[in-house]
Amino acid sequence: MSVNRLTFHEICQILNSPVFPAEIDSFTPSVVVDSRLLQKNDLFIALPGEKTDGHHFLNEVEKKGAAAAIVSNDFLRQNKTNFHMPILGVDDVLEALQKLAQEYLKQRQVKIVAITGSVGKTTTKHLLFQLLQKHFSVAFSPGNQNSQIGLPLSILNHYHGHEDVLILEMGMTAQGHIQKLIEIAPPDIAIVTALELVHVAGVHSLENIAHAKREILTHPKTMLGLIPSEIPFYALLHETGTCRKQSFSTLSIQADYCLHEQDQHLQIRDSQGLSPLLPRLPFLGKHNQHNFLAAISACRALGMTWSDIQQVIPTLTLPERRLEQVIKKGILFINDSYNAALTSVKAALDALPPPLQFSGKRIGVIGEMVELGTFSEACHREVGILSLAKLDLMICYGDGCLPIEEVWKKHNKPVHLTLTFEQVIAELKQHVLPGDVVLLKGSNKKQLWKVLEYF
Repeated sequence: MSVNRLTFHEICQILNSPVFPAEIDSFTPSVVVDSRLLQKNDLFIALPGEKTDGHHFLNEVEKKGAAAAIVSNDFLRQNKTNFHMPILGVDDVLEALQKLAQEYLKQRQVKIVAITGSVGKTTTKHLLFQLLQKHFSVAFSPGNQNSQIGLPLSILNHYHGHEDVLILEMGMTAQGHIQKLIEIAPPDIAIVTALELVHVAGVHSLENIAHAKREILTHPKTMLGLIPSEIPFYALLHETGTCRKQSFSTLSIQADYCLHEQDQHLQIRDSQGLSPLLPRLPFLGKHNQHNFLAAISACRALGMTWSDIQQVIPTLTLPERRLEQVIKKGILFINDSYNAALTSVKAALDALPPPLQFSGKRIGVIGEMVELGTFSEACHREVGILSLAKLDLMICYGDGCLPIEEVWKKHNKPVHLTLTFEQVIAELKQHVLPGDVVLLKGSNKKQLWKVLEYF
């Protein structure tokens, strides 16, 4: 597949930056902000960071064969430059990265689907890509690259310039973050998956999260907003912006898109009536029906027929570390360790398979949920309460899990609070037996998927 990325000459024009010491005119294979990931002929952008500064690695990236580097004018004023690679000076390096992505999209015709939400963004994106790819040329942001840095990098590195549809996640940790992202990539269709207490430390309340998330609906180019009918502050989102709104739900028949189970099938009702009977989803989790319906709503808006959709459903998969079933030494591990919020922990507990083949204990290895601010204790306590009826043994990891331990001790159920990964492994190996089911669930920083390496 051909790649129609920016040329170095176009980059200089967009940034209105003279090149030092000489100009080259070639396609840029990739744009990189991490010197460790740089390959020969990549463009390096020297971003300042909390822990380090990209300017410290300019000698390293030149030795690795970088095509050029974008640096701050402050750096150029304060340092003598003896580089052989071209150097572009700009006032704000992050703003330069974002402007490159914005101008790159302006020059090309592509339908943009933008997805935000406290949980479910990556899964919805992954399902939407699989549903669309047999009928459209589709590009999408990899992993969870949805930040002020990750989104423009995704556009510059993973959109080849000729696809029909571009699917992007848009994340936030503060007010105004999504507003900036939609300026870079104005969506034609905007999806809000959920509003939950996630990354709440920076915004302090669910209502503030709603105000931050609704920014995705405000761009005048956006034609359609897709919103769950049961979402908190639904009216606030519905009244935001000028785009048409449609609702989706796995519960309410009043929603514009409603999914319900019928025997061994699914059926969806939209404005045109009932779909044919559709295959059941080939993965665990009632909450994934919600993510699937969000994706289906966008597919229908883009013109896909029920026949098109019906053919793809049996081949759908979830992103890695989302309710993955792994059998090791006769133990069924449910690896849902990508991330954790109160709602997603509850969903993972509800998704545990019935005791048929695996009739032993249900063991939870639950890592603490982070970035909850003043809500942390209440959310962890609720996890403790919700898990009592679902699990036989609890191994919780991180001092934020103290409320879980307190709940379980109060109910005289076996619980082990661990503070190191080594303690997690030791406790699990002491108690797990063939026939048991082990749920691995925690914030990404806890890396609980590594538990599988010890069995």
